[in-house]
Amino acid sequence: SFILIVVLLAILTYSISDTIFYLITGYPPALLTRFGIHLLLLPLVAGVSYELLKLSGRTRDNKLTQIMIQPGLWLQRITTQEPDLSQLEVAMAALRSSLGMEPVVKVEAEEAK
Repeated sequence: SFILIVVLLAILTYSISDTIFYLITGYPPALLTRFGIHLLLLPLVAGVSYELLKLSGRTRDNKLTQIMIQPGLWLQRITTQEPDLSQLEVAMAALRSSLGMEPVVKVEAEEAK
């Protein structure tokens, strides 16, 4: 969800900054100038995105907030999936080993296949 907020806010912010530069100077910014302006605005974009994410967590019951976070939830659904049985087995073995319930067993790469 955070990455989606950053991308959308960056597009909006950078478009506005380029337009303001054009209106002030009368010509579009050169590539290095645009890069510099966008680099300077990056902390602003990241900070505002973080605050929007925090706000959406606090006001989750609000209808507008639910609409705002829905695309992020859709993106999460596309990019994540339930673990299969082999992944769960590895996770359980790692947990048991880290808790000291079982000794650590080293498996060579050839044997794992």
